[in-house]
Amino acid sequence: MNILDAFALALATEAEQPSDTASDVNQDGRVDHRDVAALAARAVALEEGGRL
Repeated sequence: MNILDAFALALATEAEQPSDTASDVNQDGRVDHRDVAALAARAVALEEGGRL
């Protein structure tokens, strides 16, 4: 997954489009802005010991 996936999920949640359980990134039982934030954080995270 990448930052574009997070953007697509953000658009879908704003439009209140139904989504699958795979989009429930934080596994709280619903797909919302928290999942977008979690997905975006994963997309831009550096590997352990990584540097910019």
